Amino acid sequence: MIIGLGGIGLLLAERLSAFGMTVDGVTETNVPLVSYLNNVYFGDQLIEALPEADVVIMAAPLTVRTKNILGRQEFLAMKKNSYLINVSRGGTIDLEAIVNELYNGRFAAVGLDVTNPEPLPSNHPIRQFERVIITPHVAGTSDNLRARNFELITANIRRFMLGYTLINEVDKRNGF
Repeated sequence: MIIGLGGIGLLLAERLSAFGMTVDGVTETNVPLVSYLNNVYFGDQLIEALPEADVVIMAAPLTVRTKNILGRQEFLAMKKNSYLINVSRGGTIDLEAIVNELYNGRFAAVGLDVTNPEPLPSNHPIRQFERVIITPHVAGTSDNLRARNFELITANIRRFMLGYTLINEVDKRNGF
């Protein structure tokens, strides 16, 4: 299951489906009908959707609505040996609740590319668990990142000069 079906969430869903995973998603907005999404849930259905997931990937932006969207209640709704991965923003997941649930044997493993706080202190309790992998906020990096960024910037300059809507424009009402 992917929480946050914006750009990165849809890309993740497509790739995971290509590897044979059945992918469900949770979103706040309508998404295109695509063959690689099995079910799509809205945010208010999150607790209902979580018990079905073997893997939960957080890919939502950090907004007022998504701050600590995954916490103790949501973790208790998940399968006991599920996997939790966060590639979005540290503030979307309650880190202390993860630690508590790791003590209780809740997760098979946890992968955190982002934490709150970031950087994570060297003495933080989550660092003691062997089934936790913490990476330094690099999940969005790829071989073609610079080229894609350059293409986006030049395309937006052209669009701006022609009076068109910009690509990936920030929606200040939504906070991202």
